[in-house]
Amino acid sequence: MRHFTLDPQGAQISVEFDEEQRQIWIAGVRVTIIEATDFGGIQLQARAQVRSAEAGPPWTELRTYIFSGAQFWKLVSDQLTGDPEQAGLFEAKKMMAQQSRM
Repeated sequence: MRHFTLDPQGAQISVEFDEEQRQIWIAGVRVTIIEATDFGGIQLQARAQVRSAEAGPPWTELRTYIFSGAQFWKLVSDQLTGDPEQAGLFEAKKMMAQQSRM
């Protein structure tokens, strides 16, 4: 299992990549790759159960995370490459194709 930490505005969010199952987890929730483009980066989406402050009934919220190709490559591979941006984009597209077959 490979670990990575996001730090948006000081909030530490754990990211994990299971190399055997080829799955990504953000803050303990499995995510799906929904888009991988040269200009928009790699978009990951998670369904999260959320409760209100008053502990009312939970609802499902979609959360979207955007990685650059280089960030994605750092998460899924420990190999050095001349162009981590393109390598990450390629890997994300490959993983998207695998997701669609499941």
